[in-house]
Amino acid sequence: MKFSSFARCLRELESTASRKEMVGILAELLKRSSEEEVGKICYLCLGRLAPVYRSVEFNVAEKTMLKVLSFSFGVREDEVRSRYKKLGDLGSVAELLRGEYRGAGRGGDLEVAEVYNELLRIARDSGAGSQERKVHSLAALLRKLSPLGVRYCARIPLGQLRLGFSDVTLIEALAVMVGGGKEEVKFIRQKFNIRPDVGEIVRVIKLHGLEGLKEVGVEIGTPILPALAERMPTMEKIVEKLGEFAVEPKMDGIRLQIHLNKAVNGQPLVDSLESQRELFNEQGSKKESPGALVCIFSRRLDDVTDMFPDVVAAVQKLPVDSAIMDGEAIAYNPDTEEFLPFQETMKRKRKYNVAQKAAELPLKVFLFDLLFLNGKSLLETAFGERRRLLEKLVLDGNLLMAARHTKVNSARKLKKLFDLYISEGLEGVMCKRLDSPYQAGARNFNWVKYKRSAEGVGLPDTVDGLVMGYYAGRGQRAKFGVGAFLAGVFNPQKDRFETIAKVGTGLTDDQWREFSRRVGPLEVKAKPAEYCVAKELECDAWLRPGLVVEIDADEVTCSPVHTAARGLNIVRTGAENGAGLSLRFPRLVRFRDKLPEEATTVEEIMEMYRMQQT
Repeated sequence: MKFSSFARCLRELESTASRKEMVGILAELLKRSSEEEVGKICYLCLGRLAPVYRSVEFNVAEKTMLKVLSFSFGVREDEVRSRYKKLGDLGSVAELLRGEYRGAGRGGDLEVAEVYNELLRIARDSGAGSQERKVHSLAALLRKLSPLGVRYCARIPLGQLRLGFSDVTLIEALAVMVGGGKEEVKFIRQKFNIRPDVGEIVRVIKLHGLEGLKEVGVEIGTPILPALAERMPTMEKIVEKLGEFAVEPKMDGIRLQIHLNKAVNGQPLVDSLESQRELFNEQGSKKESPGALVCIFSRRLDDVTDMFPDVVAAVQKLPVDSAIMDGEAIAYNPDTEEFLPFQETMKRKRKYNVAQKAAELPLKVFLFDLLFLNGKSLLETAFGERRRLLEKLVLDGNLLMAARHTKVNSARKLKKLFDLYISEGLEGVMCKRLDSPYQAGARNFNWVKYKRSAEGVGLPDTVDGLVMGYYAGRGQRAKFGVGAFLAGVFNPQKDRFETIAKVGTGLTDDQWREFSRRVGPLEVKAKPAEYCVAKELECDAWLRPGLVVEIDADEVTCSPVHTAARGLNIVRTGAENGAGLSLRFPRLVRFRDKLPEEATTVEEIMEMYRMQQT
């Protein structure tokens, strides 16, 4: 497919507000794409070059793109900056400059695969002089494209494609592409949850149809979307729902998914270790020793292997051929054995001075699930059996250990454990069905969380909200440049974010400074297409999806201006017809390590509202 043709499809998507129409456009695009290019087209549609866990980053800022456009089309940089200030989108500026350019070459004849491969090469360029090389390479590429193609190609390195959809919509488009409906969407989603690479999923479907997806399973080196917990209002309700179940402490640390793969008798595991080694060396990030390879993923699916050399060393010693383990890492004081606050644990997530910080902040990694062992997936195995196999691993008891695990069948026993864990400074308890499979990416009542906040007045749980934009600071906050921010929740049915709170309290001066630092790279000139915001809440500055925060509040209430759950059937719970839901007296708790789509959902907010009414 020619990139000019692909760009016309992107324009059609950009001008479409209807999600149903978007699905149809994407389905037709994927149907027309060849087996060789369809995966690349999926990545480009999402403004990426690879699945999230591959971490292929351009490291190209707006300032750099101004230089690219200046160099590419022979225009002074201050002229490019002036047009950007007027239009608010560097893609549109690039399109205009390309249309005015009278240099050699018409542009518009490159194939999608050619553009993708060149973008990938540019993104991987590193080392001395790489920024200058990127400027020249991007400029040369843009000159080869049509004006419309330049619009979208210039946005991709900036992370500002702005089409208004995510993997969720693409998965629905894949089902439509093969003539399927809701059941096919559900099936594809299940496979995506254990192989979160939409490019690979679509390639399999193009080659072998939906039948081919049945062969897609767990793979060492590819993260599995984490299982999630539901919430219930009382301990009595939990016991009524689960019967006899396991109780584990709810940790307040960094969730880690740890992958281990070893050679057997000096030979690599079939179709895994060697292919991984080739892939990982390409990225230059995985830790390997002769015959053993370890990779660690965060809850956001980021590859954080380099940040935890102590964990890597301990995992390599485990007497198993291969394993995938789910756990939580918490920093602690080795003198007192006390757990440190979450903010201290987060200091272990760093790119520089890693060894020094590892010595200053030793970790305990509490493993609470085993998803894969010695070449066999355990996702369908009952939790009780997975736990038994986990306990048989030879853990060192110092850095690696199994999370505490107690079987419970009464509210009295549950209360006793809850009080114990709270006294230790932990968040609460996790209650798990003993007969449940590991349902990747799913939130259901196989796991139920009960936190400290559920014991008091107010929300039964905190809310994870996406920061959509912010308002300029006044008075004392003028020095931070931020006075309040707008937070939203995710509506997976519409693949968009809807507003839930305007937050201006709960932040210390240090947190306001941290907030300003975090939002800088996320700022965009216009409201992202996937945001549903009332005019009364228009922000002074908009952010692309990227920063998730934990918010506490007194209650969920009806709102005439917030858009969360607006138009949904919540009248039976007492909400006013046509009103949205919002948080009353919202306050920031902390910054979260989550993907935007892992924010609290509209359905969860509605359930919290209903729980308040009972």
